[in-house]
Amino acid sequence: MADARFTFTISRPLEEVFAVLTDPEKTPKWSAPAVEEHWITPGPPTIGSRRLAVTQLMGRRSQNVAEGICSHRWWDAGGLDVEL
Repeated sequence: MADARFTFTISRPLEEVFAVLTDPEKTPKWSAPAVEEHWITPGPPTIGSRRLAVTQLMGRRSQNVAEGICSHRWWDAGGLDVEL
């Protein structure tokens, strides 16, 4: 499997970016393959919160569970590592 990494700068306060990335309803605005996304755990996002993402890319549909491991970093079981 190929490994790809991208770096980009978002000229917004960290709290605003984190709020967008942790709101499943806003995922389709920044992730074209997003089909469905919702929280699995109740309450506001925090360490240990989990959400399910369903995506479709190039005709392939997949599911992924992401878990918050600290307040501004998410680990994605599918191999996507996003650090703000």
